[in-house]
Amino acid sequence: MLGTKWIDPTEPAELIHDNRRPPPNLVVRTEKLLSGEFLALGEMHVTAPARTMFDLGRHIATPTVAVQRLDAPVNATDVKPADVEAVMAAHPGARYLPRLRRVLPLVDGGAESPRHRVRRAPTLDRPRGAATRYRKQFALNELGWLIIRVSRDLLRYRRATYTARVDNALHSRGFHL
Repeated sequence: MLGTKWIDPTEPAELIHDNRRPPPNLVVRTEKLLSGEFLALGEMHVTAPARTMFDLGRHIATPTVAVQRLDAPVNATDVKPADVEAVMAAHPGARYLPRLRRVLPLVDGGAESPRHRVRRAPTLDRPRGAATRYRKQFALNELGWLIIRVSRDLLRYRRATYTARVDNALHSRGFHL
C-alpha cells in the first residue's frame, strides 16, 4: 500500500476489478473509477493517492486502523484531505462515506508509525468555536483518544506536571517507559 511500511503481509491485497471471484488472499471490489483516480505504473494501473485514501477510509471499519492507514499516503505523497474530499464529492452515493467523514479530520502525515499514539489533535480554534471544539473533542474521545490540554504556563513553569500527565496517559494505554 502506498507509503506504508507497517502492513501485515498476511492481510489480503485489495483490487478494484469487475471479476467478483478473487483468488485466495485477494479482496476484489467493484467500484467506479473516474478519470484522474488512477495512475499507470509501467503496465499496471493503481489508484491515485486521494482515491486510495477514499477507499481505505470507507472500507476499514476500525477508526484507529483507518487513521493509521490514511496517515501513510499523506506522509509519502503530497495528497491532502481536500483531495480526498474532492473524490468524495464525485461519489456522493458511495457506501460507508460516514466512516470516511469521521476519520479524515484526524489524519496526520507526521505520525511516524502505527504505534505513534501521542499525536497532535487537529486545530480546534474557529470563530465561535466552542461548540465545534466540544464536538471534535467528543468525536476524538469516541475514537479512544486521550486529550491532554496544554497551556504555555504548563509547558514553561510546570513541565513536571505536563510530563506526568503524558506518562500517565501512556501508562493507561499499556505503554511502560
